[in-house]
Amino acid sequence: RPAPTDKKHFETLDTLLPDGSITWSNQRMKLFSQERTLKESVAFAKLRENSPPLVDPKGVEAFEALLKFLKEKGVSVYLVKPPFNPQYYDRLQGSPYAEGLTRIEALIQRIADDHKLPVFGGYNPHPLGCTPAMYIDAEHANDKCLQKIFDQYMAIRDKGGVK
Repeated sequence: RPAPTDKKHFETLDTLLPDGSITWSNQRMKLFSQERTLKESVAFAKLRENSPPLVDPKGVEAFEALLKFLKEKGVSVYLVKPPFNPQYYDRLQGSPYAEGLTRIEALIQRIADDHKLPVFGGYNPHPLGCTPAMYIDAEHANDKCLQKIFDQYMAIRDKGGVK
């Protein structure tokens, strides 16, 4: 039965960790084969390719107000773009979705510049070195891929670029 525990790995129980991440059970991990991941990535790309992501201007305005508030309170904020599975990302190139993603990235960079915020990661998994084996589907990377984003942060932090 679900209950608090310090144990992180179980045969049949998925574990919700204090940071909000999930450690999948051994049983569920067997479902996340590379064949399944490819199938999921291809299907999701087909579903999304002609539907570019939309931006709600009021949402952007509210987000920027939040950033201003946090800065006024002395909170350090970092923007992170999580990388997509390369199988998914590559299939979308040249599509309306990819064009929309380019606009999203430009918006994120504009917000980062305006608020003097560092940006880590990237939707393109290739510069980070994330491979299909690091994903369970089109979007959800494992700790090995996500560590590459933390490595970017650490490299800049070690040079005195972030606190």
